Amino acid sequence: MEILSIILWYGIGIWGFIYWWTTELDFTNDEYGICLLVGMLGPFTWIMGYFVHKKDKVIFKKRD
Repeated sequence: MEILSIILWYGIGIWGFIYWWTTELDFTNDEYGICLLVGMLGPFTWIMGYFVHKKDKVIFKKRD
């Protein structure tokens, strides 16, 4: 059970990195090393990717 959670953690990290990376750039062979390292951060890659790649950082929009 423990190994399954480690694989899931790592998989979520890799998936998050690839998702956010491909919002602005192409994922090529050069990014494999970065992807494998960042995968260790697990779900935190989704949070970090949001703050790095999200352009519209408005939480509440003004009323018209």
